[in-house]
Amino acid sequence: MIGQLYRPIVVQTDHHSAPRFQKVELEVIEEAGYLTVCFLNTKIRPMQVTDVTAIITGAGRGLGLAFTRAILTGGGRVLMTDIDSAAVEAAARVLQQEFPDRVHSQQQDVTDLASFDAAFDAANRAFPSHPVNVLVNNAGIGNTGFYTSDTAWTNVIAINTTAVIRGTQPVVVNIASMAGLYPLKDSPDYSGSKAAVVAFSRAVGMNVNKTNVRVVALCPGFADTQMGQAVLAHAPAVVRGIGGLMTPDFVASALVLRALAEQDNSGQVLVVSKRGVTYHGRKLPAKL
Repeated sequence: MIGQLYRPIVVQTDHHSAPRFQKVELEVIEEAGYLTVCFLNTKIRPMQVTDVTAIITGAGRGLGLAFTRAILTGGGRVLMTDIDSAAVEAAARVLQQEFPDRVHSQQQDVTDLASFDAAFDAANRAFPSHPVNVLVNNAGIGNTGFYTSDTAWTNVIAINTTAVIRGTQPVVVNIASMAGLYPLKDSPDYSGSKAAVVAFSRAVGMNVNKTNVRVVALCPGFADTQMGQAVLAHAPAVVRGIGGLMTPDFVASALVLRALAEQDNSGQVLVVSKRGVTYHGRKLPAKL
């Protein structure tokens, strides 16, 4: 059981066969200035990257690929999924040369609920001794035109919002977007879908004491990816206004070093731009 090892982490960006968590009693002990949470009489340690066994959607390119490499570099394991089977298989083959036995791939259409069962089954086969404890909901699409066709609108909502909600089980990292906090006037569909991811992530994350699941929304600005370049070409002033395009590796470092590593952030929204990495509207807790 995941919960018998340590409290899992959920980060929402913009699963299913993993066990659900039972209500448990927690005890907090202060030792040498550190707070230790005891769960089922077992001390819970902060999650290290070496602890991570992740499913990352949309991992064939861009941010998803950068997230994968960051976790692998830190010693974790990743099942990469993407609707583009050729892209994700090719990316996995390259990474397997550097990280043998710690990365595998699976084709996944995140709008299909059954695909999450299949992804977890694949991860369990690939890493039988390491149950999945992190899901990075990264698969997403966007449009640069104003009010595109009805079909395009439906696809944006289905992939950016519905798939994230379906993917929220024990551990999730939802990759949203700064557009979910600061809407883009020319992309109301994309902005609206990402705003829904942010609100959903915050609401689910507020239940951490009941579910023992930590949920974090990661809201990057524009990165130097295919989508980021498209936005730069269409609305350069918008990209310049938040400091320009970030490298995917910079966003990935925020995922690993902040969203995953920090413990008291469930229900929080981590904003990542070239101007810095900070929690949106977060009030610092009172000093103990």
